[in-house]
Parts: sequence; C-alpha cells; structure tokens
Amino acid sequence: WARHLYRLMTSCCGQSLQLDELIWLQSGVQVNLGCKPLGSLAHLQVLDLTESIRTSLPQSLGQLTRLQRLYLHGCYKLKALPESLGQLMGLKVLDLGLCKQLKALPQSLGQLIGLQQLNLLYCEQLKALPESLGQMKGLQQ
Repeated sequence: WARHLYRLMTSCCGQSLQLDELIWLQSGVQVNLGCKPLGSLAHLQVLDLTESIRTSLPQSLGQLTRLQRLYLHGCYKLKALPESLGQLMGLKVLDLGLCKQLKALPQSLGQLIGLQQLNLLYCEQLKALPESLGQMKGLQQ
C-alpha cells in the first residue's frame, strides 16, 4: 500500500523524516507507515510538510521521482534544501512561502524544467537566486 501512496501530509513531524503517520486523502484512511524512510515512497506525488519545524530535508528527497507537488509553506526554521531537489524532474509546484530562514536555493533547482509554480513569498533571508533558474522555461508563477 505504501508504494502506491498518492499524498503524504505531516504536521509537526519534527527533525526525523522517518515519518510514522500518513494520510491518504483519497480514501480518508489514516495508515501507520512504521518509520520507513522518505525515499522508500517511490510513487508519492504530493508531499505536504506545511509548517514543519524541520531545519533541513534529507538527500533522499531526490528519490521521490514521481513527486509533482512539494509544499513547504510556513516551514519557518528551514535553512537549506538538498541538492538532490534537482532530481525531481516531475515537480510542478514548489511552495516555499514563509520559509523565513531559507538562505539559499540549490543550483540544481534549474534542472526542474517542468516546474510551473515557485512560491518564494516572504523568504526574507533569501538574498539571491541561482543562475540556473533561467533554464526553467515552464515557470508560470
């Protein structure tokens, strides 16, 4: 069942991304994941870590190759994103709004040529954007 998971939401998941609760919204059923690493959710399409207290994300994020939407809105302690973010070739939405401690974006972000929406609203510590963002021809917002 976890291999075919569509959407994963967490609230206050702390520093460990060995997530132990997930919500499958299509069926409304809550399922116990049992401390499996994030990278093992190969079919995950939506990851919602809104308002998580994490300061960073693991490199294994890049293993979620079917991920289409990544919501990190309001992760006010998030300081960095992994370079492996550029491996998420199917990513269409990246919401980093209100990530007030985010200091830089990985250079690999420019590899996400299918990205359509990038929210950087109120990323107050972000002083510059990577030059690779010029490669993102599909960016609409």
